[in-house]
Amino acid sequence: MGFVLLISFFRHAFQLMLHLPLGRPFDQALVYARFCFAHRRLPNEDGLAEYLLHHKLGDALGDPLVLLTTDKIKAKSFIEERVGDKFVVPTKAILSNEQDIERYTCEPGDVLKPTHASGYFTIIREASDVDIDTLKQWLKIDYYRNSREKNYKGLIGQVIVEPEIFPAAELVQLQFYCFDGVVKFVMRDFWPEYVSGGLLDPLWSCEANRLYDRDWTDLNICFGPDLTVRTIEAPGNLTSIVAIAETLATGFEFIRIDIYWSAKTEQFFVGELTHCPGGGYWPLNTREARMIIRDLMNS
Repeated sequence: MGFVLLISFFRHAFQLMLHLPLGRPFDQALVYARFCFAHRRLPNEDGLAEYLLHHKLGDALGDPLVLLTTDKIKAKSFIEERVGDKFVVPTKAILSNEQDIERYTCEPGDVLKPTHASGYFTIIREASDVDIDTLKQWLKIDYYRNSREKNYKGLIGQVIVEPEIFPAAELVQLQFYCFDGVVKFVMRDFWPEYVSGGLLDPLWSCEANRLYDRDWTDLNICFGPDLTVRTIEAPGNLTSIVAIAETLATGFEFIRIDIYWSAKTEQFFVGELTHCPGGGYWPLNTREARMIIRDLMNS
């Protein structure tokens, strides 16, 4: 009971801290405090968590390429320019204001998400799934204020509508962690199979996942406390996927390339480009896991 109360206290404390003034000193204070609570320790190692912390506290998120590819619409143009439109998830509509939202008729299979934030999405299965008020609220999200990630500062609020490109039964989400343009490890993320919509909170939850090296050696580690027993064979076209990921990652100090892959056809699309996964708050499941990832990063 005491631990539950402590968690509740920190939740409310962080909500209050979100009202700190904007600006580098306050941003850094909030980011540092959230790191310590999410990882239950000080940033006194030299692994991924510390890397992403310094990534946020320094100037990396102000890099022109990062700023260009943070907005989901501009990111699609970047992907098309780098690797071609065959790897870009189609766009059904862009809803720029409340009138656009009211006029748009959602269809089953529509996937909606704000272009100027991270973690928010909804998948339409039937007409009753459409929440107009929530979509309108998305337009007002100030993700920079919430996350203090400077690459989101000043982005225009819009909602993008995409088709569900693969049936849920065959969709596999693969996330390629790239450092200086090179894939170092991959996360096989199982959450699309059972999360139907809403907001994923990177500070409070990590969904089922498993990590592999770039050659698909199972590292037997994960983000979050519980390693899923589920595994997956390497995609038959893994070499092609890695090549696309590294083409997109060229010029970035760090970036995660999110791939949607069909287990049935092996077709794949580039889903999103992520500059600070989970806000840097996803803890690896053991200290040994942190050392494994550190060594891969430095290899």
